[in-house]
Amino acid sequence: MRSILYYAQRVAAPVLRNAGATCLAAGRRLLHPAPPDSDGKGRVIAEEIKAGGYSLLGPVLTASQVAEARAWLATRKVFNMKRPGAPFALEEKPSDVKIACYGVADIVGCPHLLELMNRPAILSAVGAYLGCAPTISAITLRWSFPGKSLGENVQRFHRDPDDWRFVKLLVYLTDVDSGTGPHIFITGTHTQPGTLRAPLLSDEEAARRYGDRIREETGPAGFGFIVDTYGWHKGGVPAERPRLLLTVQYSILPCYLFIPRPVSRSAIGTAVPAVDPWINRLIVC
Repeated sequence: MRSILYYAQRVAAPVLRNAGATCLAAGRRLLHPAPPDSDGKGRVIAEEIKAGGYSLLGPVLTASQVAEARAWLATRKVFNMKRPGAPFALEEKPSDVKIACYGVADIVGCPHLLELMNRPAILSAVGAYLGCAPTISAITLRWSFPGKSLGENVQRFHRDPDDWRFVKLLVYLTDVDSGTGPHIFITGTHTQPGTLRAPLLSDEEAARRYGDRIREETGPAGFGFIVDTYGWHKGGVPAERPRLLLTVQYSILPCYLFIPRPVSRSAIGTAVPAVDPWINRLIVC
């Protein structure tokens, strides 16, 4: 049943896809309305995403908050994204690991991260875009390591087919320039027709089709932006230093292909801030 629900939303025609998303959001809104947008800034961000597929938020974590988060994570282990197995410390990373991830419990327990993903200004913007209260349907915190190869699939141009309508909050926890694997997005492609499968696009083909619409996003640690990753995008392969990126997916429905098991507060071992239980029902309980 989950597979059916997952593939049912891979409607290719933008008009039909948008109509389906709007109807689902209207149904959700009856019980779970979009978070309040008292100053109208959320609507401005939502309109930016609708127009180009992304909105820059600027600094969302201070330097001291990033330092606290990084210090806490330094004591936690990671696992290989491509072939999950026994976790390992960063300093013991095998040479063939290109991307390493923290577990959900470590992300939720890390200082400032759960508060950030539930910040009212972010939820109001996301809610304005989705048309209802969002579901946090996935969270990842990944190290990308320097290399010369094409890297993993997320480091090649692709489109995420995770729900009828969704966006992702991306936050750098390391300084990111053109040599440290910036996120790369092709503006306007979030409104293009989709496909049943999830193909990859080469850099050469992307340049031929889209030219100057390819946007490379750099910024200091703590810099954040919201992207509709139904559009073509990828994470650059770092050439100089590793990159640490927090990704939070907000959607109308859960992503039925991989519904995470929520982490209990008692298992986290640190104080967890109070958050909306419905918005966060898939990640913490």
